[in-house]
Amino acid sequence: MELKVGTLDELMLVSDELLKLDAEAEAICRKIKAKFFELVGSADRTKRERDINVDGVKPRKYWEVFAWNAASYPSNKKLKEIQNIIQRRIKSANNSVCQLISSYQDAKGKLNTLSRKADGNLLVQDIDDIMRAKGFDAREYFKEQAGNWRERLLVVVQSSEAKAFEEKYCEIDKAASTPVITVFEKTTAAVAADVPMTGPLTTFVVRTENKRVLHVQIGVSGGASPTVKQIKSALAAQHGFQFSTLLLKVQDRALRDSETMADAGISGTMPIDMSFQDPSANTNRKGVAWLSPVVPGSLEFVAKDKDGYSMYSVWVMRGKDDQYIHSYKASCQKLRYTVREYTASKDTASKNVSMKTALKALEKKEQQKKQEILIKFPAHFQTVYIATAHIKAVRVFANAVLRFGVPPKFVSVVADYNGDRKLKRRAEKALQTMYAELDFLKIAKASNASDVLMSQAEQSLIPNKDQQKYYPFVYIPIDVMEGGQTA
Repeated sequence: MELKVGTLDELMLVSDELLKLDAEAEAICRKIKAKFFELVGSADRTKRERDINVDGVKPRKYWEVFAWNAASYPSNKKLKEIQNIIQRRIKSANNSVCQLISSYQDAKGKLNTLSRKADGNLLVQDIDDIMRAKGFDAREYFKEQAGNWRERLLVVVQSSEAKAFEEKYCEIDKAASTPVITVFEKTTAAVAADVPMTGPLTTFVVRTENKRVLHVQIGVSGGASPTVKQIKSALAAQHGFQFSTLLLKVQDRALRDSETMADAGISGTMPIDMSFQDPSANTNRKGVAWLSPVVPGSLEFVAKDKDGYSMYSVWVMRGKDDQYIHSYKASCQKLRYTVREYTASKDTASKNVSMKTALKALEKKEQQKKQEILIKFPAHFQTVYIATAHIKAVRVFANAVLRFGVPPKFVSVVADYNGDRKLKRRAEKALQTMYAELDFLKIAKASNASDVLMSQAEQSLIPNKDQQKYYPFVYIPIDVMEGGQTA
């Protein structure tokens, strides 16, 4: 095998780049092998070790029979082109390896998550499965009611506190000092008297800030359209509001007192939104009672688990922007109760599958991904391992030319220490003695001296004595062999 020398600049550039590529390739080899045997397990390791072979032989044996593969890496190309070919092969294999590992980890993660839910308590179990165990369809059970003014919540409490919860579930907000619904004393103060009730009565629909629907009846003689002021007067008179605090809107447009419902384009069925003019406008109303947003009598026992938790469901009024829902959640949190809300999955089919069936499907998928790794990793390992061997061959060639000049005239050998450090030191010492005449500048002698006092001139020849060791010959370590280092 003969490689092209090229220019000095090309040799130096390739030498530096191959050093980085070599380390990367060895790391990929170790990653593939480690993941493969991790999935094989210790019981089958010996039996499956033969799968991690290179060209039909063990990785250690491969270095004894290594021969340049001209079909995959044409030796008649420039060193830079050969480097690019090697790099592409390694990158392609590594991308496939990463995708396989990612797919397996994703399947394993989903399986673990579902397993925790299946084995978990009522705090983490899937709500669909909890309701299915009771014989309910969760979608129907939590279906929003007409008007959308309330929501069914699930509350998980310690079973030891279940009785206390059943007794005070409607008073939780008061116990947690959270603002609740205030019932104001009815008043006729400052109520406009102009509430016509003659002729045919028309019913108008008014929605409060809490999404409560109110009906106002009014009748103007001759069938004329009532004014906004008259509607506000009717609200005050018929529902106990204070006239001066009211503000009526339609589609976020504030209505003027003087305009009629006809002018505003409002019919009897079209909803009108009512609010207070400002938060302080209602302070002169006297509160006489405080109500929880929980609908009385809505408590239902759902389930109990072996970890000491009980689950109940309750109806809670929403309020403006779901303020009462948020209030009730905060109150439960203060009392160490856990509120769970049901969110219907878009994937209807998956929610009709039992937890047991879903677990079996995920276990099957996880095994498929595992088998895919065990089948494909040996081929990827072989690809990267062979590429690593060719990297080292090119490195030996480039470094030999850089050190000893042209024409290339050198011999390359593999020294196998088999993990024996003493043997490694003895071999290094023997090789340094054998090729001492190649150390023209005495750099190797200065670099490897340990107990011998070196002169300042000799010390200056060592660029970084703490991090590298200089040899009078080209030395390329091989760190991807089982059982020990080779060079």
